[in-house]
Amino acid sequence: MGIVDWLLRRRPSGRDVAKERLRSIVLFDRTGVPPKLFQAVKSDLIDSVSRHLIVDRSGTEIVLTQERTHGRGRLVASIPILGPRQRRSTADLERDPKH
Repeated sequence: MGIVDWLLRRRPSGRDVAKERLRSIVLFDRTGVPPKLFQAVKSDLIDSVSRHLIVDRSGTEIVLTQERTHGRGRLVASIPILGPRQRRSTADLERDPKH
């Protein structure tokens, strides 16, 4: 699915979905990254960013790509940021230890 399709909210055809799945399988095989490990990395990455920023998890896209020149894998993340997380100061915690 291209950027224009995504912007226009077009749904991918069954053919496009199958093609993308096959591409993912080949990519996981070539990079040596098992799908379960990739899912764990994605989850850890989103959790880590979420500790510091408010993110739109539904709009998050993290993909594994392969460089054509060197054949190495590349992790590409697009995580929509809604704003910073409010940090509580130590003084606030001392005054109100319940939270």
